[in-house]
Amino acid sequence: MLGALLVSFALCRRLPPALVPQPKVFELDEEAEDTWSLTKSTVLTYPADVEGVVDAVNYFARIVRVSTGFPLDIYTEEKKKSIKLTLNSALPKEGYTVDVAENGVTIKASTSAGFFYGLQTLLQLLPVEIYSKSTQHGFEWEVPLCHVQDEPRFGWRGIMLDVSRHFFDKDSIKKLLDAMAIQKLNVFHWHLCDDQGWRIEIKKYPNFHLKGSKGAYRPVPWHNDVPDNVPYGPYYYTQEEVKEIIAYAKQRAITIVPEIEMPGHALGGLAGYPEISCNGGDLEPLPDFSGTIEVYCPGNDLTFTILQGVLDEVMELFDSEYIHTGGDECVKTRWQSCPKCQKRMKDQGLSTYDQLQSWFVQQMANYLESKGRHLIGWDEILEGGLASGAAVMSWRGTSGGIAAAKMGHNVVMSPNTHYYLDHAQFPVDDAYQYICCLKPLYVGYSYNPTDGIEEEYHKYIIGVQGNQWTEYVWGEDYDMQYKIFPRACAIAEVGWSLNENKDWNRFLTNMVRSHSKRLQKIGVYAAPLSLAQGAYWAPENITTQYTTRTWKIPGGIGNAGPYQVAFILTGGTNKLSIHNVNLLFDDEVVASDPKEGIASWDQTGTNIWTLNTKESGKGKEIKIQADVAGVDGAQTYGEIVIYYTSTN
Repeated sequence: MLGALLVSFALCRRLPPALVPQPKVFELDEEAEDTWSLTKSTVLTYPADVEGVVDAVNYFARIVRVSTGFPLDIYTEEKKKSIKLTLNSALPKEGYTVDVAENGVTIKASTSAGFFYGLQTLLQLLPVEIYSKSTQHGFEWEVPLCHVQDEPRFGWRGIMLDVSRHFFDKDSIKKLLDAMAIQKLNVFHWHLCDDQGWRIEIKKYPNFHLKGSKGAYRPVPWHNDVPDNVPYGPYYYTQEEVKEIIAYAKQRAITIVPEIEMPGHALGGLAGYPEISCNGGDLEPLPDFSGTIEVYCPGNDLTFTILQGVLDEVMELFDSEYIHTGGDECVKTRWQSCPKCQKRMKDQGLSTYDQLQSWFVQQMANYLESKGRHLIGWDEILEGGLASGAAVMSWRGTSGGIAAAKMGHNVVMSPNTHYYLDHAQFPVDDAYQYICCLKPLYVGYSYNPTDGIEEEYHKYIIGVQGNQWTEYVWGEDYDMQYKIFPRACAIAEVGWSLNENKDWNRFLTNMVRSHSKRLQKIGVYAAPLSLAQGAYWAPENITTQYTTRTWKIPGGIGNAGPYQVAFILTGGTNKLSIHNVNLLFDDEVVASDPKEGIASWDQTGTNIWTLNTKESGKGKEIKIQADVAGVDGAQTYGEIVIYYTSTN
């Protein structure tokens, strides 16, 4: 059946471009019969006086040269019939315009980031084969005539990766950065240390990485309570590797924000310098994923001397405006019996241990501010009073972020209710292990970061982020990538596109038609959009008269509850009319939606049916049944996707 979908272009109407994330303005010249074509004579010109623009140009050229085999010569002076990059200082920092005409493409921006994003959009306007890792022959590299005017809604569109619990080498990080770049994600939050390990070289205090990067063992995959008895590490990034990764990210318009956890989640650091704990003694990183009461001692002046020395080296490496200092889940048991902590509280007039943590955070915030940087931390830093100038990353739902915004602090929304990528993707088991819960693609896409916040405080919401914790990443890149993508694509559109421009149906259609294929082309091992996917229609089983068709769904449906079924047109010259859609478990109808709709080229929402089942489909044969007819002909191809729309 899949082979039947590979129809010739002559039998297909051109599908509209599938752009992810959706631009602010996209105008397709519907009247134009001609297109612009990328050919072996195409050249690219750019303004040499824009800092960093050469990185964007070289990035684009590498991709095009590999997949097309064309030379794509690059010039700083204007040429005819070229891809022309032009400076427009009036455009916002990450904004751009793209104009495609028969005689060439013009991209305007005010910064290298804007040019990078304009070129990313041009890549998405080309056939998906442009992302191929080898030269593709016989293609017409055509782009429809169009106008794009675009800029992001938020300046922070991030992904966090925990490399303490599961280490990923520099090549793995680069692959993740490549995948982030095509979504216009622009912040990589690098969780470099935790109780399970310290992962960055510190030259002034080498015991951090020499002792903190090793573990006695790790749990046996899928069995957290069983040790594998194999030493783990030493695993850490040298400063030269860090510089290499930062440069790689910068070439892709990505800022790396490092996280040095304090005062809790500190055992990886305390293994090297136990003298800045409350009790001292021999300490080692946790070999498993349990917790510890060992934290940095805020009563000890040496704690600040050493940690500020660490931050000095971190700031020499990273040029990010923000430095993340963690601050979450700090167990304060040791402080309660520590004479130095008690004296600190008395000297500072502090009455609670939350206030002591707040005082600790304030010292670090002040230090970073003195160096021209800003502190950002998890929402626990609100407890006991928020340090002035600090930004909050809201993870325990959205309430912390809302509170911080109302206090005038910048906020990144990364709620575990929507954007924890170690939570399950599907209402039925897949081949991987998750910590808990259910965060399907639909739920992540549906999130609006300013919900529940008065408009006057919207300006303090600076972005969104998905977080990949790695307690349950048992494999290597494929395990990590599968959990991040395609949910990161939804996060990217939430972070980039205006809320009123978001459209789930369009997004899902774009993913099915093109964007999932782009991820495959660049080598990302992404999860499917749904496990209940992979049923198709084609001309040989469609007529112009309504007939009842039944599709067996390869995959499964788990929980009872709300599902939607999308009929997505992927090719041909005719639309498909659908009504009376039924969901069957073991040939018994368990949910129905009788409405009539159309699967067309420009999806308008009429191709989605809602099915509420009161019983689980686990272990049962799943089928979709519908009355379908080709509209004015039977040359129609498409795919059926069933997805869950709840977190329950």
